[in-house]
Amino acid sequence: MRKTFLGVKLKTLREQRGLTQAALAQVLKLSPSYVNQLENNERPLSVQVLLRLQSALGVDLQFFSEDDEARLFAQLHEIVAEAGVPGGVPDAELRTLAQQMPAMAQLLLRLQSRARGAEQRLASLGMGDRDGGLTASQGPHEEVRDFFYAHHNHMDELDRAAEALSLQLDAADSTQDLAPKLEGHLLAVHRVQVQSLPEDRLRRFEPSQG
Repeated sequence: MRKTFLGVKLKTLREQRGLTQAALAQVLKLSPSYVNQLENNERPLSVQVLLRLQSALGVDLQFFSEDDEARLFAQLHEIVAEAGVPGGVPDAELRTLAQQMPAMAQLLLRLQSRARGAEQRLASLGMGDRDGGLTASQGPHEEVRDFFYAHHNHMDELDRAAEALSLQLDAADSTQDLAPKLEGHLLAVHRVQVQSLPEDRLRRFEPSQG
């Protein structure tokens, strides 16, 4: 199994909680020297330590998610490719940035997005460089994607509202499926009518299997 070194993330979490290394060590029932080694990437962050963080401090393990690291790495790789950096940036450095300094990686992504928007505005005024640089601003799809990535696909208020609405609709009629009840609710309360596409048109939106 691949060893996971997340010292900067652990240090960031500790400082956010206002804890010293000694205090964190006491909470996790580890030695201060062990915590120091974890933060300096001299030891990997084990599953046992992650579970202690979750149990003792209520840490959402998504904070240490490798899925987020993979996404950040891919986006950083894209930035480097678009920037045309001579010789590029080694993947090992990009992966370390995504894994150890996700806040800095997110900052770079936001700066890239702003640069795209600025270059697009300059281009619309006839002031942009037509031969180089980025010319396309971030589209709606990318904006929505990045928003949900930043919130780990979890919107607490929406989830709670959805659960409450589901209970309300079920209490009114427990014999009907949820989908038609939602359609009726949208029409009655919000005057929104749901239309279903025919099967032949739906196939156009299905991903290719080839």
